[in-house]
Amino acid sequence: MICILGHRSDFPCPKCLVPRREQSNLTKMWPVRTASDTEGLLERATLAKSALEKDSILKEQSLRYVRSTFLDVIPPIHSIYEAIVADPLHQIEQGIWGKHLWPWIREQLPVASKDILDTRMKSIPRYPDLKHFPNGVTGLKYITGKEHGVILRTISPLLEDLILEEHQELVLGTFRTLATIHVLVKYTTHTDISLGELEQQIGKFDQLHAKLVHTFDDLTANYPKFHSLSHLVDIICSHSTTDNYHTGLGEALHPQSKDYHRTNHQQDFEVQ
Repeated sequence: MICILGHRSDFPCPKCLVPRREQSNLTKMWPVRTASDTEGLLERATLAKSALEKDSILKEQSLRYVRSTFLDVIPPIHSIYEAIVADPLHQIEQGIWGKHLWPWIREQLPVASKDILDTRMKSIPRYPDLKHFPNGVTGLKYITGKEHGVILRTISPLLEDLILEEHQELVLGTFRTLATIHVLVKYTTHTDISLGELEQQIGKFDQLHAKLVHTFDDLTANYPKFHSLSHLVDIICSHSTTDNYHTGLGEALHPQSKDYHRTNHQQDFEVQ
């Protein structure tokens, strides 16, 4: 859709021109991608006298030598890059938390501490819309985005005495701040006050996570889903609250679609 090279390129963000090695800085602003800049680079690449020169021109913004149809369909006053929206499911629940911080802290705990954490998770009283884990969480092989969200919101007080005292404030502070961001970004109504709080929490998380990465060598922050937090406030301001467009809306239909696929003859399933 936007025809960029991807997360391993020099400029992996679909919304701005953050260098790949600078994605860990959530508070620094970078030039935004625009349709006019893209068209200009594509025109220069077309006029290039060699493949090497063309490749060098396209790498200025990590573009593919493909003209997106959306450059012609969308009016010049808008941009296809503005269509990129927030995705709490994959950016936070299954991304920063589910792919990075949760596996990391789980591996840091000895077996005895994992057993204690599981026992505490099991003992959380049942509450409407709060996922209950009757078998604990440390041994789960597959965790949905919603379950990751519940673990993120509830785990900090359960972990407190299971972490070395010298790291408690940093680790738990990082987790609590990310949990706060997760709650705020899923608000169905926002005000200037709540958006200001979200921006403040992102800045706080940026500082805490940077210290965490500096303290523990097996953590990193240079990846696109981490950088995506820097765009959350602007996206909500321009596109409304995330409940209107988050990918969880489509994910909920996956089990139903798979059930239909299993029960038919599995031919021409696109038409069906």
